[in-house]
Amino acid sequence: MKYIIITLLVLGWSTAQAEQFAGGQPGAYARRPVGARAIGMGEAYVAVADDPFAVYWNPAGLAHLKQPTLAGSYASLSEDRIHHQVAAGIPLGSSAGLGILWNR
Repeated sequence: MKYIIITLLVLGWSTAQAEQFAGGQPGAYARRPVGARAIGMGEAYVAVADDPFAVYWNPAGLAHLKQPTLAGSYASLSEDRIHHQVAAGIPLGSSAGLGILWNR
């Protein structure tokens, strides 16, 4: 009985590990994070998203924009692929904002 339990635990753990990485899945490059600042912070950006890339990380952060802002990010990937984003945000009063993100 204990060998069955150990086998099930090992199989369940290996399945969870395999699903953690998106490298071999189609479109995995599209799940890359956006914004150089967010990537530099190790993708721990949800709480401090206060630029146009907040559209991706936490749309509520658009309310913290002080002025209309345009931002861009560029990454060179393997196999001659390119990943770039352009985001724009404008404040709408003191408690709202509007943003748009182009991710390619």
